[in-house]
Amino acid sequence: MQRTEWVLFMTVLLAVAGFALPTPVITPMFMNPDGGLLAADVGQTERIWWLMGCFALYPLGQMMGGLWLGRLSDQFGRKPVLSIALIGVVLGYVLMALAIWWQWLWLLLAARLFSGLCNGTVAIAQALAADISAPERKPVLFSRLNIALNMGWIIGPLSGGLLAEQSGDYAVPFLIAGAVAFLNLLSVHWYLPESPLAALAESVPTKTDSLWRFTQLKRYLVLTLLSYGAIMLYFNFFNVWLVERFGQTPFELALAAVVVSVPMSIGSWLAGRLSGRLDLLWLGLVGHLLMALGMGLFIVPSSLLGLYLVMTVAGVGITIGEQATALGVSNNAPVHQQGEAMGLYRGLAMGSELTAAGVGAVLILPGLEFAYIGAAVLALSCGVIFLQQAVVRLGWRFMPE
Repeated sequence: MQRTEWVLFMTVLLAVAGFALPTPVITPMFMNPDGGLLAADVGQTERIWWLMGCFALYPLGQMMGGLWLGRLSDQFGRKPVLSIALIGVVLGYVLMALAIWWQWLWLLLAARLFSGLCNGTVAIAQALAADISAPERKPVLFSRLNIALNMGWIIGPLSGGLLAEQSGDYAVPFLIAGAVAFLNLLSVHWYLPESPLAALAESVPTKTDSLWRFTQLKRYLVLTLLSYGAIMLYFNFFNVWLVERFGQTPFELALAAVVVSVPMSIGSWLAGRLSGRLDLLWLGLVGHLLMALGMGLFIVPSSLLGLYLVMTVAGVGITIGEQATALGVSNNAPVHQQGEAMGLYRGLAMGSELTAAGVGAVLILPGLEFAYIGAAVLALSCGVIFLQQAVVRLGWRFMPE
C-alpha cells in the first residue's frame, strides 16, 4: 500500500478499535457492586440499563457527528477536519480515563457521547479514499478500509481487556488508546495529502442538494440501514448465544471473536477482487445471500466446529455486503458531497445498532433464536432488492460497464 493508504487504513482501524475497546473494561465497572461508578445497593437490572446506556451513547454520538463532520470536510477539506476530529478523540479518551479515576459517572457518560461525536473519522477516510482513487482502484482501497474496520473489532476488545487485566487499572486502556490516537493525528498531519477537491474549491457549488433526492443513492442508503440492521442483530446477541448454548468463558469468547474476524478479513479481500469483475448489484446479491444463509443457520449447529463453519459463511457475506453498500453510496453521490454521503452512510450504520438493540429486545422474548431469524430475513430482503435492481438494470449481464 502507498503511504497515504496506510494512514487511512490506520485511521479506520483505530476509530473502530476505540469504539470496541471499552466493552470488556466498562462492563465489570458497571456490573460489579464494588466498581464505584454506581452505589453498591443498585440492583442488577438497573446496572444493566446504565451499562446499555453508556454503550449506546457512543454510536448515538457517531450517528450525529459522522454526517456533520463529513459535510464540514466537503466544505473545508478532509485533512483539517480529520485533524480536528482526532484532537477531539484524544480528548475524549483522556476524559474517560479521568472519569474512571475520579469515579464520576456523569463525566464518563458525557465523554462517551463526546468521543462518538468526534469519531466520524471513518466517514472522512472513506470520502478521501474516493477522492484519491481512480475508478478501477477504488474498490481495492475500500476493501482494505473494510479489512481495517473488521480488525478494529478484534484489536479493540482484546487490547482493552488485556491492558486492564495486566495493569489492574481500568483507566489505562483509555490512556493508551489516547496516545495511539495522538500518533494517528501526527501521521495525518505529516503524511496525509489534501483532498484533490481542495484545489477545485472554486468550482464546487455553494448550494448542495439533499442526498435523499438522488434515487439510486437513496436506494443504497435504505439498503445500508437494512443490511447493518441484520449485522447488528447478528452481533448484538452473539456472546449471549455462545454463553447460553456452549457455556463459553470470557477467554473463549475472545477466541470466538478472533475466529469470526478471519473470514471477515478474507471477505473484505475477496470483495476487492470481485468488485472489478462483477457488477456492484450482483456483488451485493452474493454478499447478502451468504449473510442470510450464515445468519439463518447460526442457531442450528450443536458443536463449536459446526458453528465456526456457519460463522465463516456469515462473515464472508457480511464484508462483501459492506463493500457493496459503501461503494454504492459513494459511486452514486455527487463528487463534491462525498464527505456528507459517507458520513450519512456511517450514521445509518451506527443508527441501525440502536434500532437493532430495540428490535432485538422484542424478537428474543419468545426465544433468543428469533434474533438470528430476524437478521436472516433482513439480509434476505437486501438480497431481493439487489436481485430486482440487477435484473431491471443489467438483465443477466454480470460484468461491470
